[in-house]
Amino acid sequence: MKGAAPGDAPKNGAKFRIEPIAEKLPFDFPELIVEAERQGHEFVRRFVENWQAGKERFSGPGEGVFAAFLGTKLIGIAGITADPYLGDANIGRIRHVFVTRAARREGVASALVATCLERGRRFRAIRLRTRNPDAARLYERFGFAPVDLKDASHIRKARP
Repeated sequence: MKGAAPGDAPKNGAKFRIEPIAEKLPFDFPELIVEAERQGHEFVRRFVENWQAGKERFSGPGEGVFAAFLGTKLIGIAGITADPYLGDANIGRIRHVFVTRAARREGVASALVATCLERGRRFRAIRLRTRNPDAARLYERFGFAPVDLKDASHIRKARP
């Protein structure tokens, strides 16, 4: 995957890899949920519950969900779907981006977002919502522009 090839090296020299999640969630997802909730992020649990209930599969055109691993340890997730708030299959949404505290500032989130953007290149625009200033800066480096909408904080138009 462009921007997230296996063996990409974080700044500390450790190697991580990005893999698509297709059928089964990684076995250590409960650990990711615990860490996310300790930091006030409930969306990781909602993602898992919706996945297990079959409500979210990220299997439509341009969609995908990806996991970052350091060795066998799950260190991050991110997904892209058609934006469920709009009902327009041509508008995508980056969703559920979370990286463990220990793996932050190592290029993991960038690799996950790049992978999502590559998968979602068919979308005319991609939206997302974040309240985290560090995450906002990351998305802006990828060409997302801040917006003040009820259901989106940033939008990126398709590139010709």
